[in-house]
Amino acid sequence: MSTDPISPDSEAQLPRFDVRMSDAEGLMWRLEKDPFLNSTFGNVTVLDRPLNFATFKQRLERATIAVPRLRQKVRPTPAALGAPKWVDDPEFNIDYHVRRVCLPEPGSLRQLLDLATLIVNDPFERTRPLWQFVSVEGLSGGRGALIVKLHHTVADGQGGVLLSLQFIDLERNAPLPPPLPEPPAPEPSLAGDEPVDLLRSSMSDALRVPIGLLKQVRDVLTDPAKLPSMATQANDSLRGLLAQMGEVDAARSPLWKRRSLQRRMETVRVPYRELLDASRALGGKLNTAFVT
Repeated sequence: MSTDPISPDSEAQLPRFDVRMSDAEGLMWRLEKDPFLNSTFGNVTVLDRPLNFATFKQRLERATIAVPRLRQKVRPTPAALGAPKWVDDPEFNIDYHVRRVCLPEPGSLRQLLDLATLIVNDPFERTRPLWQFVSVEGLSGGRGALIVKLHHTVADGQGGVLLSLQFIDLERNAPLPPPLPEPPAPEPSLAGDEPVDLLRSSMSDALRVPIGLLKQVRDVLTDPAKLPSMATQANDSLRGLLAQMGEVDAARSPLWKRRSLQRRMETVRVPYRELLDASRALGGKLNTAFVT
């Protein structure tokens, strides 16, 4: 996935999505057979007032036109050969993905977090697009909230921020963006979707790695001077991978050894300046401390 510079006034900043998952995305998709390796992430935003649900739903309907990935589902490849493919969902229904709920009294933050925990932990139906937004009303003090549930294969952190520009206003009572033309209805059956075609395409993807290695061997045979640089690149890649693995092991909490499938959302309040100073003192950045 690649992106253009962020510009709220233009559609050009949106991520450009590939038809097929990357190798990393395909790995995340398949690893979810183990429920401990779920790739869904959630976000809870507390608002000073409830959303205008009709307007919010309209904005998200528009977002699904601007960002076709939001109308697509995953089509696995036969025998898990190659990366899964994204295809338009002919049964896409915005009502399944944009919902509205009201907290019972007293509408506490604890109730909101418990609701968000249930929503985010509920596995996606893998035959539909992998996202969901829930508008929450009834929060104490006349407030509202938004719960966002998104699969990591749909967008990473940066992509999620760019997608949010489609429905977040930078000022109150901002005018609605101009409507977009309706996308063409997806065909129920497209050429290349037959089992034989899917298998052929999957086998082609599975052969990409050995073919790539053969090309590197050919390059070395035609130009032996490339061998030292290729060896250096391979060594750098291996060192980088080992460094990442070491950081993960060093940062792993002993609590992971006793973790279960039960989840509970909590909030932590940290002064901005103190968090920034602590992260810099340890050689990191604010985002490093926040993510950790």
